[in-house]
Amino acid sequence: MLLTAVVCQAQMLHFNKLNHRAYANYRVGDEVTFLLENGDPFHGMILEFGDSTIVFEFYDIHLKEIKGIFIDHKISSHYLLKYSWYRVMTIIGIGYPAIDLLNTGSLDQRVWLNGAIFTASGIIGNLLTKDWVPINQRHSLTIIQ
Repeated sequence: MLLTAVVCQAQMLHFNKLNHRAYANYRVGDEVTFLLENGDPFHGMILEFGDSTIVFEFYDIHLKEIKGIFIDHKISSHYLLKYSWYRVMTIIGIGYPAIDLLNTGSLDQRVWLNGAIFTASGIIGNLLTKDWVPINQRHSLTIIQ
């Protein structure tokens, strides 16, 4: 009886920052959203990897066609302060006057002003922060065999 073992190497899409460890690894079956060079977003589930292409159900994307990668749960943990501070500011801006109202039964003008400033900074931060990371000299995508 001849026993054979099939060794399958796992391929993955490796997103990292220059001179740093991996920020995210995407494998076959993972969903990812890219910003393409033409400015259109593309979302899909990875079916397989080529030499320098990512194969989706109806489309193949060459790595050079990718302008950026959208922030998802794999990337956002590495950019916690950059992509979460505006949420914290908005929560503080709404929560601080609410807690003060519950504690004292009335709202002081300072409390309203501070709450409005925190809320406005959170909203402005949300409008100014991009929801994608550019692929450039600092950030790269590589397919690892």
